[in-house]
Amino acid sequence: MGLGFLKELIVFNFYQVKCFNAPLQPSEIVGVKKVVEEKLPGGGVNDRGVNERGLTLTGFLFLHALFIEKGRLETTWTVLRKFGYNNDIKLTDELIPSFKRAPDQVILVDHSCIIANLIRW
Repeated sequence: MGLGFLKELIVFNFYQVKCFNAPLQPSEIVGVKKVVEEKLPGGGVNDRGVNERGLTLTGFLFLHALFIEKGRLETTWTVLRKFGYNNDIKLTDELIPSFKRAPDQVILVDHSCIIANLIRW
């Protein structure tokens, strides 16, 4: 087991424990990656489900699409709720920081903010 796999095990298990209160076994992580790699082998950097660092955003989204397709909606809802989303898929008020801004300014939240929220320790 290399250092990369250990790091991946830590990240997967942080996510798994945060969302479901149970860690994944190393063989389960390999299984998840195998399913994603088989369905999203991709030739380019942006369309691969797994890369040398682990599951990509594309792979993560594919995995949740697969859960939904198989009728496991509660899995995806559990993840959304654990990361602060409500039933309307809006961030709960306590997770939205207040910003000082002029009346003519807007605040744009893009995908990098969502990813940062997902991996925030």
